[in-house]
Amino acid sequence: MTIVARALLLLGAAPCAALVLHCSSFSEGSSSETTVDAAQEATTEVEAAAPLPPDAAVEQDGGCRPPAAPTNLCFVKGGPGCTLAAVNFGNLQPSSPLSNPLAYPHHPVRWGNHIFVAVQDNTVAGRNAGGPGYIVRVDVPSMSNPTIVTDLLQQPAALAVNERYLYWRTVTGSESRIERIDLTAATALPCSPNTCGRETVASVAGAKVEEIFPRSPHEVYFRFGASTLYRVTRAAGGWETAAPILTGTAPSAIAGSFWATQSAETKTTYLYDLLTTEPAVISSWANAGTRWLASACGEAYLYESESDRPFSRVVFAKDGVDGGLSSLPCKGCNKALVFGASVDTQFVYVAAPNAGYLRAIPRSGGDAVTLTTGDVWDVINDDDAVYFTTMGTPAYLGRISKR
Repeated sequence: MTIVARALLLLGAAPCAALVLHCSSFSEGSSSETTVDAAQEATTEVEAAAPLPPDAAVEQDGGCRPPAAPTNLCFVKGGPGCTLAAVNFGNLQPSSPLSNPLAYPHHPVRWGNHIFVAVQDNTVAGRNAGGPGYIVRVDVPSMSNPTIVTDLLQQPAALAVNERYLYWRTVTGSESRIERIDLTAATALPCSPNTCGRETVASVAGAKVEEIFPRSPHEVYFRFGASTLYRVTRAAGGWETAAPILTGTAPSAIAGSFWATQSAETKTTYLYDLLTTEPAVISSWANAGTRWLASACGEAYLYESESDRPFSRVVFAKDGVDGGLSSLPCKGCNKALVFGASVDTQFVYVAAPNAGYLRAIPRSGGDAVTLTTGDVWDVINDDDAVYFTTMGTPAYLGRISKR
């Protein structure tokens, strides 16, 4: 995805602690941990429970809650600078080396004690998620032992997880495929084609799969190209053919358990709930520039990159009354290109690329706190930390502790 294309998207957060691989050879790379100061399908299928959003932790009773708020004072306005741990991937050595070294991390997801991230080569295409690379596993909270867990993939991106599976996109010619691996299988990772149990979920030609939402182990939504929502389901005989179900205009995107798209005719943005049996509109508002949406446990927040008052909470339709946006005060928020956002119980975290930053904005409005600066593309969070990617020199996966 080019920078320009990515700038037109809404981006969802997926920091779930208990959520929602073309493989042959692999090798382990040495850890590159630094501290920086900064102002196969299992024989028996598991039946899916009622789906939960992919953007929150799960309570013991099966309920949903956002990840916990930080207690680290660096998240407070006027507090000390945050200390971060960083892993870069330039020293990783695949068994079949690329022409160029690995560098750029994209679309991190958290599963168990690991972050999985797509790492591409150090070319311009790799920076824009269009180069060759691998899926890499990093141990957390130590941010150590970065390990290549797949064989070479073309344009690996759009990672997603649920309680059992890791999903990603890979591209061959004009064909874009969604593949997955069962992370609960004893021999799941690392893997080769004969041992990893990799499964093709969908294959579509003509554009690229850009985002994935596994609603259950048997049903997956994905954004194909700039503005079409597809769905694919798994029956007794295997995965059915993926089919489009909703089409709008760009920017359109999956954001957590929501699909957001625009209508060229009505100049309106519509927000659909993907946890219902069929996608249903739950809010709408007038188009107002490039926007970025983040959600947690059914609550959604919007950052409008081209607005002087960019930060809003999404209001859902209720009792026949349509929803919309409720603007929130945000001191320090400005017109800025944003590539990612993520939510916990206290903050919305916003990632801005180029000469950008990672900021924490109080969910009720208030002072935006800059956690780090740089070319920040992705952000996710869990109970313990905020994780982000940066495309600087060197590019790295970063972690800021909440405790």
